[in-house]
Amino acid sequence: LQSSDGFVTSAGRYVGRTEAFDLAEKAKQIDETAKPVGRQLMAHQVFDENGRPLRPETAPTTGVPVTDESTIVNPIDRNASPEEKVRQLHALTEENKPLVADFIKQIDEEFGTTSKSNEKLPENIISKGSRPSILARKPWHAIEHVRDSFRFKTVLDDIRQLPDIIGRLKDRGFEVVKADTDKVQHPLEWGWRISSFDLRMPNGQLVEYYLPIRELEEAKAKGHKIFEK
Repeated sequence: LQSSDGFVTSAGRYVGRTEAFDLAEKAKQIDETAKPVGRQLMAHQVFDENGRPLRPETAPTTGVPVTDESTIVNPIDRNASPEEKVRQLHALTEENKPLVADFIKQIDEEFGTTSKSNEKLPENIISKGSRPSILARKPWHAIEHVRDSFRFKTVLDDIRQLPDIIGRLKDRGFEVVKADTDKVQHPLEWGWRISSFDLRMPNGQLVEYYLPIRELEEAKAKGHKIFEK
């Protein structure tokens, strides 16, 4: 997977570091509202008089981009108990499952990729909403900020597929609220090179879409066992 001037070898095709990074940047900027920065926010959130986020069909358009992550939340009652927040997220997920299933079916048929979706367990959503390591960086963080209660992925055979696939999101009304492509060029200590996108679905739920290269996906199981230790 890695040499002095490149790191992705997929189905016999080789992509250099610079080209791979350029492809990830291109995918990140597919959305016309994107700003060319490493990790960016492109959504706005509107609240009612009680501080609850309005769903897209009831929220007026402000046209003002938000740069404060604390304001990007799921359309659930922030004053509810953790269990009730999870129940509301699950209801949103049930609405989105057929939309995502139809989308990834189209992607796999068009690009020959392999995709699937996954719903985070209720106890893991509650745990993430109060995780100390997250709160140390984001003291405002709570369950309503969790963006992967529902997530889906497409395993790429070739990183060159990335920009075209991300371009299909807009056709379905899936709004990119955050694009994280830095890890393609600058992975963290575990070496995980991936492009991920936080999306706002038509019903307002925040979900995660990530697109690993096939070789990295195959190596993930062993690496994750080490990570958990």
